Amino acid sequence: MQRYELTLGAIAFAITALASPAAAAVNCGYFDGTWRGTMQGSINGGTAMTISACSVAWQLPSEDGRVNECTLRERKGQVEYKCSLGSRGVVQANGNSLTFQNVYTAKQHGAYTVRVNRQ
Repeated sequence: MQRYELTLGAIAFAITALASPAAAAVNCGYFDGTWRGTMQGSINGGTAMTISACSVAWQLPSEDGRVNECTLRERKGQVEYKCSLGSRGVVQANGNSLTFQNVYTAKQHGAYTVRVNRQ
């Protein structure tokens, strides 16, 4: 009986150990698609982004007009983004909406919040 319990314990530990890193990774497929919404803060206006395989092509509002190339990743239990124009922050997903907030670079780039919905 003890050998059986030990074997079950070892199997349970192995499954947990293998599943934890996989669960912590960003599900890139969830974010795939075209998103539109608004940016408020240092730059204001309508914005759009296309996300594919955790790569983001983010069209900044028309007053700026640049395309910001970003990547999504998991870090410390949350989804973060890092962009070619220097901004970094966190992404919160809620159904068909995403909120980007530059919590790490607000001082350098001006604080902003982007709220987009899946198209």
